[in-house]
Amino acid sequence: MSHAELKAFDAVARHQSFVRAAEELGRTQPTLTMQVSQLEKSYSAELIIRSRGKIKGLTPLGARLLEMTRPLFTLERDAYDLLKDSGDLSTGEVRLIATSPVMNIRLSQTFNARYPNITCHLKFGNSEEVLKSVLECESDLGILGGAANHEDCLAVPIAKPEIVLVGHKDYLKGKPLELSRQEFARETLLIREPGSETRELLLEKAHQHGFLPKRMVEIGRRSGAIAAAMAGMGLAAVSVHELEPNDQLEIVRLKGIRVFGVNHAICLKSRSKSKMLQELLKCFDIDDQSHRSGLA
Repeated sequence: MSHAELKAFDAVARHQSFVRAAEELGRTQPTLTMQVSQLEKSYSAELIIRSRGKIKGLTPLGARLLEMTRPLFTLERDAYDLLKDSGDLSTGEVRLIATSPVMNIRLSQTFNARYPNITCHLKFGNSEEVLKSVLECESDLGILGGAANHEDCLAVPIAKPEIVLVGHKDYLKGKPLELSRQEFARETLLIREPGSETRELLLEKAHQHGFLPKRMVEIGRRSGAIAAAMAGMGLAAVSVHELEPNDQLEIVRLKGIRVFGVNHAICLKSRSKSKMLQELLKCFDIDDQSHRSGLA
Protein backbone atom coordinates (compact mmCIF):
# COMPACT_ATOMS: atom_id res chain seq x y z
CA MET A 1 0.00 0.00 0.00
CA SER A 2 1.52 3.29 -1.11
CA HIS A 3 0.67 6.88 -0.21
CA ALA A 4 -0.23 7.54 -3.86
CA GLU A 5 -2.64 4.58 -3.95
CA LEU A 6 -4.41 5.71 -0.79
CA LYS A 7 -4.64 9.27 -2.06
CA ALA A 8 -6.04 8.05 -5.38
CA PHE A 9 -8.67 5.97 -3.57
CA ASP A 10 -9.60 8.89 -1.29
CA ALA A 11 -10.18 11.29 -4.19
CA VAL A 12 -12.11 8.75 -6.29
CA ALA A 13 -14.26 7.70 -3.32
CA ARG A 14 -15.08 11.29 -2.37
CA HIS A 15 -16.00 12.36 -5.88
CA GLN A 16 -17.51 9.03 -6.96
CA SER A 17 -15.75 9.74 -10.25
CA PHE A 18 -12.35 8.93 -11.72
CA VAL A 19 -12.57 11.98 -13.98
CA ARG A 20 -13.20 14.53 -11.21
CA ALA A 21 -10.64 12.85 -8.96
CA ALA A 22 -8.03 13.10 -11.73
CA GLU A 23 -8.81 16.81 -12.12
CA GLU A 24 -8.38 17.41 -8.39
CA LEU A 25 -5.07 15.54 -8.12
CA GLY A 26 -3.64 16.63 -11.45
CA ARG A 27 -3.16 13.03 -12.59
CA THR A 28 -4.50 11.15 -15.58
CA GLN A 29 -7.60 9.00 -15.26
CA PRO A 30 -5.76 5.79 -16.31
CA THR A 31 -3.18 6.43 -13.59
CA LEU A 32 -5.84 6.68 -10.89
CA THR A 33 -7.64 3.62 -12.23
CA MET A 34 -4.41 1.63 -12.06
CA GLN A 35 -3.55 2.85 -8.54
CA VAL A 36 -6.97 2.03 -7.10
CA SER A 37 -7.00 -1.36 -8.82
CA GLN A 38 -3.51 -2.10 -7.46
CA LEU A 39 -4.66 -1.22 -3.93
CA GLU A 40 -7.58 -3.62 -4.24
CA LYS A 41 -5.42 -6.34 -5.79
CA SER A 42 -2.75 -6.09 -3.10
CA TYR A 43 -5.27 -6.97 -0.39
CA SER A 44 -7.74 -9.04 -2.45
CA ALA A 45 -10.40 -6.53 -1.41
CA GLU A 46 -13.15 -4.78 -3.34
CA LEU A 47 -13.41 -1.11 -2.36
CA ILE A 48 -15.34 0.50 -5.21
CA ILE A 49 -18.40 -0.92 -6.95
CA ARG A 50 -18.14 -0.50 -10.71
CA SER A 51 -20.62 -1.26 -13.48
CA ARG A 52 -19.88 -0.74 -17.17
CA GLY A 53 -16.99 1.53 -16.34
CA LYS A 54 -18.97 3.74 -13.96
CA ILE A 55 -18.79 3.98 -10.19
CA LYS A 56 -21.98 2.84 -8.48
CA GLY A 57 -20.81 3.31 -4.92
CA LEU A 58 -18.45 2.00 -2.25
CA THR A 59 -18.44 -1.39 -0.62
CA PRO A 60 -18.80 -1.44 3.19
CA LEU A 61 -15.02 -1.90 3.38
CA GLY A 62 -14.47 1.01 1.00
CA ALA A 63 -16.76 3.23 3.09
CA ARG A 64 -14.80 2.36 6.25
CA LEU A 65 -11.50 3.09 4.52
CA LEU A 66 -12.81 6.47 3.33
CA GLU A 67 -13.64 7.37 6.95
CA MET A 68 -9.91 6.96 7.67
CA THR A 69 -8.45 8.55 4.55
CA ARG A 70 -10.68 11.63 4.58
CA PRO A 71 -9.24 13.17 7.80
CA LEU A 72 -5.77 11.89 6.87
CA PHE A 73 -5.61 13.85 3.62
CA THR A 74 -7.50 16.82 5.05
CA LEU A 75 -4.71 17.22 7.61
CA GLU A 76 -2.18 16.74 4.82
CA ARG A 77 -3.74 19.69 2.96
CA ASP A 78 -3.60 21.75 6.16
CA ALA A 79 0.11 20.98 6.52
CA TYR A 80 0.67 21.94 2.89
CA ASP A 81 -1.20 25.23 3.33
CA LEU A 82 0.78 25.97 6.49
CA LEU A 83 4.14 25.50 4.80
CA LYS A 84 3.43 26.75 1.28
CA ASP A 85 4.40 30.39 0.80
CA SER A 86 4.60 30.72 4.61
CA GLY A 87 0.87 30.15 4.75
CA ASP A 88 -0.07 33.35 2.90
CA LEU A 89 -3.15 31.71 1.32
CA SER A 90 -2.16 32.81 -2.17
CA THR A 91 -3.89 29.74 -3.63
CA GLY A 92 -6.03 26.87 -2.43
CA GLU A 93 -9.62 25.96 -1.71
CA VAL A 94 -11.96 25.83 1.27
CA ARG A 95 -15.18 23.88 1.82
CA LEU A 96 -17.98 25.65 3.68
CA ILE A 97 -21.33 24.31 4.83
CA ALA A 98 -24.16 26.20 6.53
CA THR A 99 -27.78 25.97 7.54
CA SER A 100 -28.31 29.39 5.96
CA PRO A 101 -27.41 29.95 2.28
CA VAL A 102 -27.37 33.70 2.90
CA MET A 103 -24.76 33.46 5.67
CA ASN A 104 -22.64 31.02 3.69
CA ILE A 105 -22.64 33.29 0.65
CA ARG A 106 -21.80 36.35 2.76
CA LEU A 107 -18.91 34.52 4.39
CA SER A 108 -17.47 33.42 1.05
CA GLN A 109 -17.80 36.94 -0.36
CA THR A 110 -16.06 38.48 2.64
CA PHE A 111 -13.31 35.86 2.59
CA ASN A 112 -12.75 36.13 -1.17
CA ALA A 113 -12.47 39.91 -0.91
CA ARG A 114 -9.40 39.27 1.26
CA TYR A 115 -8.13 36.15 -0.50
CA PRO A 116 -9.37 36.28 -4.12
CA ASN A 117 -7.35 33.24 -5.25
CA ILE A 118 -8.94 30.83 -2.76
CA THR A 119 -11.81 28.82 -4.24
CA CYS A 120 -14.82 28.47 -1.92
CA HIS A 121 -17.03 25.39 -2.25
CA LEU A 122 -20.46 25.92 -0.65
CA LYS A 123 -22.88 23.30 0.69
CA PHE A 124 -26.08 23.59 2.71
CA GLY A 125 -27.94 21.41 5.20
CA ASN A 126 -29.69 21.41 8.56
CA SER A 127 -27.80 21.59 11.85
CA GLU A 128 -27.28 17.83 12.10
CA GLU A 129 -25.97 17.65 8.53
CA VAL A 130 -23.58 20.56 9.14
CA LEU A 131 -22.09 18.93 12.24
CA LYS A 132 -21.75 15.56 10.50
CA SER A 133 -20.02 17.16 7.49
CA VAL A 134 -17.44 18.90 9.69
CA LEU A 135 -16.80 15.82 11.84
CA GLU A 136 -16.24 13.66 8.76
CA CYS A 137 -13.93 16.28 7.18
CA GLU A 138 -16.26 16.75 4.23
CA SER A 139 -16.31 20.46 5.08
CA ASP A 140 -13.66 22.68 6.68
CA LEU A 141 -15.98 25.07 8.49
CA GLY A 142 -19.70 25.03 9.22
CA ILE A 143 -22.28 27.61 10.26
CA LEU A 144 -25.30 26.38 12.17
CA GLY A 145 -28.09 27.52 14.42
CA GLY A 146 -27.67 26.60 18.05
CA ALA A 147 -24.55 25.03 19.50
CA ALA A 148 -22.50 22.08 18.36
CA ASN A 149 -22.10 20.15 21.58
CA HIS A 150 -19.40 17.78 20.43
CA GLU A 151 -16.09 17.26 22.17
CA ASP A 152 -14.14 17.23 18.90
CA CYS A 153 -15.50 20.59 17.69
CA LEU A 154 -14.63 24.19 18.44
CA ALA A 155 -17.82 26.29 18.35
CA VAL A 156 -17.57 30.09 18.07
CA PRO A 157 -20.75 32.19 18.55
CA ILE A 158 -21.11 34.58 15.61
CA ALA A 159 -24.67 35.94 15.66
CA LYS A 160 -27.93 36.01 17.62
CA PRO A 161 -30.65 36.21 14.95
CA GLU A 162 -34.34 36.48 15.72
CA ILE A 163 -36.63 33.67 14.59
CA VAL A 164 -39.83 35.05 13.06
CA LEU A 165 -42.82 34.02 10.96
CA VAL A 166 -43.22 35.17 7.37
CA GLY A 167 -46.23 35.14 5.09
CA HIS A 168 -47.28 36.53 1.74
CA LYS A 169 -48.62 40.09 2.06
CA ASP A 170 -51.94 39.07 0.47
CA TYR A 171 -52.31 36.19 2.93
CA LEU A 172 -51.67 38.61 5.81
CA LYS A 173 -53.94 41.36 4.51
CA GLY A 174 -56.10 42.60 7.36
CA LYS A 175 -54.23 40.51 9.93
CA PRO A 176 -52.15 41.99 12.77
CA LEU A 177 -48.38 41.61 12.59
CA GLU A 178 -48.39 40.41 16.21
CA LEU A 179 -50.62 37.37 16.64
CA SER A 180 -52.45 36.59 19.87
CA ARG A 181 -52.96 33.00 21.03
CA GLN A 182 -56.46 33.01 19.55
CA GLU A 183 -55.25 34.41 16.20
CA PHE A 184 -52.34 31.96 16.02
CA ALA A 185 -54.78 29.11 16.76
CA ARG A 186 -56.38 29.81 13.35
CA GLU A 187 -53.09 29.69 11.43
CA THR A 188 -51.17 27.05 9.50
CA LEU A 189 -47.54 26.88 10.60
CA LEU A 190 -45.05 25.88 7.91
CA ILE A 191 -42.27 24.22 9.87
CA ARG A 192 -38.89 22.73 9.06
CA GLU A 193 -37.91 19.07 9.40
CA PRO A 194 -36.75 17.51 12.72
CA GLY A 195 -33.12 18.45 13.33
CA SER A 196 -33.70 22.10 12.42
CA GLU A 197 -32.69 24.44 15.24
CA THR A 198 -35.19 27.04 13.98
CA ARG A 199 -37.99 24.51 14.36
CA GLU A 200 -37.00 23.38 17.85
CA LEU A 201 -36.50 26.87 19.29
CA LEU A 202 -39.78 28.27 17.93
CA LEU A 203 -41.90 25.29 18.96
CA GLU A 204 -40.38 25.20 22.44
CA LYS A 205 -41.02 28.91 23.04
CA ALA A 206 -44.51 28.81 21.51
CA HIS A 207 -45.61 25.80 23.57
CA GLN A 208 -44.09 27.34 26.69
CA HIS A 209 -46.39 30.37 26.28
CA GLY A 210 -49.45 28.43 25.14
CA PHE A 211 -49.32 29.31 21.45
CA LEU A 212 -50.61 26.43 19.31
CA PRO A 213 -51.36 26.66 15.58
CA LYS A 214 -54.44 25.14 13.99
CA ARG A 215 -52.23 22.84 11.94
CA MET A 216 -48.57 22.29 11.14
CA VAL A 217 -47.18 21.39 7.74
CA GLU A 218 -43.66 19.93 7.80
CA ILE A 219 -41.50 21.00 4.86
CA GLY A 220 -38.05 19.52 4.38
CA ARG A 221 -36.04 22.60 3.47
CA ARG A 222 -36.02 26.31 4.29
CA SER A 223 -36.47 27.22 0.64
CA GLY A 224 -39.54 24.97 0.52
CA ALA A 225 -41.07 26.58 3.61
CA ILE A 226 -40.55 30.07 2.18
CA ALA A 227 -41.95 28.99 -1.19
CA ALA A 228 -45.03 27.61 0.57
CA ALA A 229 -45.46 30.92 2.42
CA MET A 230 -45.14 32.76 -0.90
CA ALA A 231 -47.95 30.56 -2.24
CA GLY A 232 -50.23 31.59 0.63
CA MET A 233 -50.22 28.22 2.41
CA GLY A 234 -49.51 29.71 5.84
CA LEU A 235 -46.73 31.20 7.94
CA ALA A 236 -43.15 29.92 7.66
CA ALA A 237 -40.78 29.92 10.62
CA VAL A 238 -37.38 31.32 9.61
CA SER A 239 -34.37 33.14 11.02
CA VAL A 240 -33.99 36.75 9.87
CA HIS A 241 -30.46 35.88 8.72
CA GLU A 242 -32.00 33.47 6.23
CA LEU A 243 -34.23 36.05 4.56
CA GLU A 244 -33.39 37.74 1.32
CA PRO A 245 -35.05 41.05 0.34
CA ASN A 246 -38.58 40.27 -0.83
CA ASP A 247 -41.37 42.84 -1.07
CA GLN A 248 -44.01 40.08 -1.24
CA LEU A 249 -43.27 38.74 2.24
CA GLU A 250 -44.04 40.30 5.60
CA ILE A 251 -42.73 39.41 9.04
CA VAL A 252 -45.15 38.32 11.78
CA ARG A 253 -44.42 37.68 15.44
CA LEU A 254 -46.24 36.01 18.31
CA LYS A 255 -47.60 38.65 20.68
CA GLY A 256 -45.38 39.21 23.69
CA ILE A 257 -42.76 36.68 22.52
CA ARG A 258 -39.35 37.09 20.96
CA VAL A 259 -37.42 33.99 19.91
CA PHE A 260 -33.68 34.21 19.32
CA GLY A 261 -31.23 31.60 18.18
CA VAL A 262 -27.46 31.64 18.42
CA ASN A 263 -25.50 30.91 15.28
CA HIS A 264 -22.12 29.25 15.66
CA ALA A 265 -19.20 28.69 13.35
CA ILE A 266 -17.73 25.26 13.97
CA CYS A 267 -14.58 23.40 12.99
CA LEU A 268 -12.59 20.48 14.30
CA LYS A 269 -10.47 21.39 17.34
CA SER A 270 -7.56 19.53 15.77
CA ARG A 271 -7.68 21.91 12.80
CA SER A 272 -8.62 25.16 14.54
CA LYS A 273 -5.07 26.57 14.43
CA SER A 274 -4.74 26.34 10.65
CA LYS A 275 -4.37 29.74 9.03
CA MET A 276 -7.22 29.11 6.61
CA LEU A 277 -9.70 28.54 9.45
CA GLN A 278 -8.30 31.39 11.55
CA GLU A 279 -8.81 33.81 8.65
CA LEU A 280 -12.32 32.51 8.01
CA LEU A 281 -13.29 33.12 11.64
CA LYS A 282 -11.95 36.68 11.42
CA CYS A 283 -14.46 37.40 8.66
CA PHE A 284 -17.31 37.31 11.15
CA ASP A 285 -15.90 40.33 12.98
CA ILE A 286 -17.21 42.58 10.21
CA ASP A 287 -19.77 40.34 8.53
CA ASP A 288 -22.05 39.89 11.52
CA GLN A 289 -22.36 43.61 12.23
CA SER A 290 -23.49 44.55 8.74
CA HIS A 291 -26.36 42.09 8.18
CA ARG A 292 -28.83 42.25 11.02
CA SER A 293 -31.91 43.51 9.19
CA GLY A 294 -34.71 41.28 7.98
CA LEU A 295 -36.70 42.04 4.87
CA ALA A 296 -35.76 45.17 2.94
